[in-house]
Amino acid sequence: MELHYVFEERFVVGGWSTEFEAGKLHARTIINQPLVFMRKEDGTLIDMTDRCPHRWAPLSMGRIESGTLRCMYLGVRFGADGRCVEVPGQEKIPSALKVRTFAVIERHKWAWIRPRENIRTFGDAERRSTADAYRSGRSTTVRIKVRSPNAYS
Repeated sequence: MELHYVFEERFVVGGWSTEFEAGKLHARTIINQPLVFMRKEDGTLIDMTDRCPHRWAPLSMGRIESGTLRCMYLGVRFGADGRCVEVPGQEKIPSALKVRTFAVIERHKWAWIRPRENIRTFGDAERRSTADAYRSGRSTTVRIKVRSPNAYS
């Protein structure tokens, strides 16, 4: 099974729910896809591509401001839906300036992610046990590489 298909068509584990502290950014690479997670103060877990669309700077090196994510390269700010909400020194915000976001569902102590444009209900996945998936040959092992934003400081 091609890994890209697994990522686009299935929920995959992004990490333990308890790993994602409120007010902190958490970088992950899942199936060669750089991602950044942030838990807002209200407890909502957000996941988006860990690349600013301006110069591809890692958003995980940015900071959280009022439930939005600021890229520290240019200072562009993105909302939880991935759309740009502020460009410093510019009043008009280009509609094309956005980051790809992912649906996050927290179940069974895990944070499951899936590309937002392909979202379906998690119910089918909950009804089918891991053992059933393994026996049917539909299970896939995915390695998660954790990157610390402060790894080189």
